[in-house]
Amino acid sequence: MNIAIIDDEQVFSEKLQTLIKNICDHNGIPYKIKIYQDGTRIIEKFKSFHVAFLDIDMPVLNGIKVAQAINAQKNDSNLPFVVFITSKDNLVFDALKQFPYSFIRKSHIDQDLEDCIIKIYSTLNKDQNLYPIKEGRNIVYVDINSILYCEKQKNYIVYHTTNTTYSERGNMEDKVSDLIKKGFLQTHIGFLVNARHIVELKTNSVSLDNGVEVPISKRFRGVVKEKYMSWLVEEYA
Repeated sequence: MNIAIIDDEQVFSEKLQTLIKNICDHNGIPYKIKIYQDGTRIIEKFKSFHVAFLDIDMPVLNGIKVAQAINAQKNDSNLPFVVFITSKDNLVFDALKQFPYSFIRKSHIDQDLEDCIIKIYSTLNKDQNLYPIKEGRNIVYVDINSILYCEKQKNYIVYHTTNTTYSERGNMEDKVSDLIKKGFLQTHIGFLVNARHIVELKTNSVSLDNGVEVPISKRFRGVVKEKYMSWLVEEYA
């Protein structure tokens, strides 16, 4: 798990880091931990993390505003899971509006933290729908069902999702075998389509449920129909 700790109190941040390390080591959970002392930097880098332990009460930009900014940019991703850390119960109501994964009270951190980490790690392991996309130096975890199609644009693979697009430097050939196992069909040397979003197969294109037409080349025309029918049988049998 890639873990961020955001707290302006250095002593507490280091204590939390030690506790997390001990819990992860004890439970065999792989981890990387990064500490930030203000919320502005995590807003720029949140895509790199699975979970963010976020202090509610911080100067300049408090944890609630940080979570709000992250939520506004998450698009199709559920990550990072936001866990609010607080010593002030009166801030909990406002924090709930940002739909955090959990709360941990600083006064009860020894009792609450281990259960929280194990549950998050278990959720990440069970959620096979999350697909990693490397955008620059960040890795974005996107729900595979939200990806409509991928296309090659020069040296990049562009992922078109229900809400936004992501660009990853790479070759289409490297993605084909992986995404075909996850319900995608190659309709063209430069296109992969998510079978879940197909509404009609045409001679020269595939109609998707958002109205987009993705091309089918002559080379792939027969294979696409055969693979799509096989996918339907397997999916709805």
